[in-house]
Amino acid sequence: MYNMLLDRLPTDYNGYLIRTSFRIGMQICMCLKDDNYTEEEKLGIAFDLLYGYGVPNTLEEAMDGLSWFLSCGQKQKKQSGSNKELFYWDFDNARIFSSFMSTYGIDLTKEDMHWFKFIAMIGSLRKDSAFNSAVEIRSYDMRDLKGKARTEMQKMKNDLTPEREYTEEEQRVIDEFNA
Repeated sequence: MYNMLLDRLPTDYNGYLIRTSFRIGMQICMCLKDDNYTEEEKLGIAFDLLYGYGVPNTLEEAMDGLSWFLSCGQKQKKQSGSNKELFYWDFDNARIFSSFMSTYGIDLTKEDMHWFKFIAMIGSLRKDSAFNSAVEIRSYDMRDLKGKARTEMQKMKNDLTPEREYTEEEQRVIDEFNA
């Protein structure tokens, strides 16, 4: 397991050079969630992004490296609870930018940093940052809210959540139904 305080930031996985920029990590995450691609296409794009200098010879090793990179060298924890998405790399880009600027004084348009470092820092943004405020609203449990308070919270959640994009096939079915 990787230790950021003791180990140098990695530049390879099992001898395969990797592209470590936080921008690459974001692009990989966005690609893996894009319903316009098949699972095979998603993995192909992710591998090409990560292993810019040659993909490992086996699918298993390439997958292990991808998982290792996205989890910042940590063992994957079993997910518990809701699979509800609380942040979106593309939709939240301005919030992430402004939160890094206000918390750390880092202009992400001018700086580049290792994915592992970026993820550590995003997890420590100020609680009142734009990014964390949006995540808090999205994750708010509305079970005890009634009336106007519930309506207002739902509106805030809707405003902070991107509209669902449909695949071409889904859109065709919706259009046929509406016609």
